[in-house]
Amino acid sequence: MIGRVVPLLLVAAAAAGCDDFATPAQLTKPTVLAVIADPPIVAPGASAAISVAMAGPDGPIAGPTVTWSLAETYPGIAPFGTITPTADGAATYAAPDPLPPLPDKVPPVVTIQAAIGGDTPITALMAIGVVAVPSANPVIDALTVAGATGDTATITHGATVDVAAMITPAADDTTSFAWYSTAGEIERYQSNPTTLVAPAEPGSGWIYVVVRDGKGGAAVRSIAVTIN
Repeated sequence: MIGRVVPLLLVAAAAAGCDDFATPAQLTKPTVLAVIADPPIVAPGASAAISVAMAGPDGPIAGPTVTWSLAETYPGIAPFGTITPTADGAATYAAPDPLPPLPDKVPPVVTIQAAIGGDTPITALMAIGVVAVPSANPVIDALTVAGATGDTATITHGATVDVAAMITPAADDTTSFAWYSTAGEIERYQSNPTTLVAPAEPGSGWIYVVVRDGKGGAAVRSIAVTIN
């Protein structure tokens, strides 16, 4: 049964997807980079921590004001489980056990909705599967900027530099990357490694990368950059 459910589950998660996740070129305003569930697939009767990763022109946004709710994944099928707000804009999703009856060939997928307040409200959706299989988010071990790793980076104005994310487990055909930057332009923002063109003038900014494993898992990492 698990072997049959998991492929269907992943198809459903991809179909539910996420809403209002901007492209890197849009990082001129507060932006949702990802909604992350830990673990990304939850067993019946278990729970997952849900959080929103956001950034804007001035850097990462901590503790956004979020209204959490469950939304329909499939028309006419009520969502199941509960979503409870916690500290710093996060939440906990608790899956029921047993699961409610579902129509044939409909996998147990719940859609979580995060409504983020602010001058321009943002709504983001993410799908989480409810099935007893091992799961974990990918880990971004380090970001490399111009060949160096660390908590911060320094680059020269006008320069073109290499940027890369080192992750565990290693990337495969299902892994995707999305780069965001206020420290220069990343034209190939879905590649890893890729290149960044620094601004023509000195200043400062941030580089972000979002890694998705194609199985519902996601991770976000950022680095502050000084442009000399």
